[in-house]
Amino acid sequence: MTELATISDAAWTAAVDIDALIKDAANTQNGSNDGAIIKKFTILAIRLQQFRNHTDQLGDWIADGASALSPRLQAVLDNTIAECAKVSAVVFGEIGRVTGGGRHSLEAIDPNALAEYNALLAAYSRVCIFVTQVYALGHEGEQESKLDHPDVQQLLRNAQATTERVMSSKGILLSDANPRLVNGN
Repeated sequence: MTELATISDAAWTAAVDIDALIKDAANTQNGSNDGAIIKKFTILAIRLQQFRNHTDQLGDWIADGASALSPRLQAVLDNTIAECAKVSAVVFGEIGRVTGGGRHSLEAIDPNALAEYNALLAAYSRVCIFVTQVYALGHEGEQESKLDHPDVQQLLRNAQATTERVMSSKGILLSDANPRLVNGN
């Protein structure tokens, strides 16, 4: 299984787990005001499914070997997949903390963490879309020229910035006090 397929499968699992959490919350309304968090989780589940679609599409293009990648585009792709795998493992782990056996009250969820996870998934979805589109060009010279465009450079910086924010965040629960270090230590 490729790294993209692993990321995709984990995104799907997280989306399914969030859907179950939402259904469980709807069935156990206890008078709390969980509506805002449920809405944020719903958006996150949708974003996870979209992210999965984009990683699958990129993985299909790579598997089909439709065209050659320029060396720079290959380096961007390799770096992006590695960073995405690292940070998505953190996000999926955090989601698992609240959807797994040790369920927490929705009131304990940090809405800012959910917003950051959404931003992260959107950023990496955009990178996957870009790489898929540029990959489809086929000609290495065209691929190289697309990489030099300022919008693409900003796209890559945004993905890196969201990665850094998530990796240095304190976690999904409001009670989490210690930020993670960027290296995951």
